[in-house]
Amino acid sequence: MQRVIKQFAISLWLTSISAIAQDTNHLLPENSVYAIPSLATYYFKVGQTFNDVFSFDAAKVVVLPSFGYEYVVGIEGGGEGCSLVHAETTVRLSGYEIIDQPSDDESLDDPLDAPLKIFSQSIAPELCNQINEIWQTILLDTRYAVPNESDGISLGGDGTSYHFSTWVMGTGVLSGQTHSPAQTTLSGKLVELSHSMSSYARSGASNDLAELEQAVLQWKK
Repeated sequence: MQRVIKQFAISLWLTSISAIAQDTNHLLPENSVYAIPSLATYYFKVGQTFNDVFSFDAAKVVVLPSFGYEYVVGIEGGGEGCSLVHAETTVRLSGYEIIDQPSDDESLDDPLDAPLKIFSQSIAPELCNQINEIWQTILLDTRYAVPNESDGISLGGDGTSYHFSTWVMGTGVLSGQTHSPAQTTLSGKLVELSHSMSSYARSGASNDLAELEQAVLQWKK
């Protein structure tokens, strides 16, 4: 019962920060830890956890489920050395940082002591470049939702938040977020692409590679 109450509390906390109108045809600007101080500790711990997985300019997405383990997936390297990388936590950081009551299997003094599960697959330079271009295109179109705009609006709730970022020469770091968008929206297509990236990075299976290539092709239509 205590675990159920704990999970419910975590869900309420995570979803309350996303339970605002959002235009899922575009990513939303990232939450500021200065505007919402209660997010600072959790986001900082997530950032510390995945800090060494990618270089600062990588095209990546950090995924924070209402329930479950946080993970990050993205592109590392370039040219012939381009790889698809997926890294996930082995303890739920939200259990430590949000309500300070980790469950029995999350009893470490510091969750940073827990190892990460890291998976990596090499991909063709062309596919790497295409994914990077998709990240840049949609992140450059990040904007705030228009009040009372009905098309593509979501009101949050139980689900998962996705925090996308990359780096562009002459512009710097680009970032944007979305929360469980509909698959038919642009944000939803980007989320589905990230799922395909994650699946192939973890499995290396030819059918998952084919699904990833198909997901990338959807952006050319």
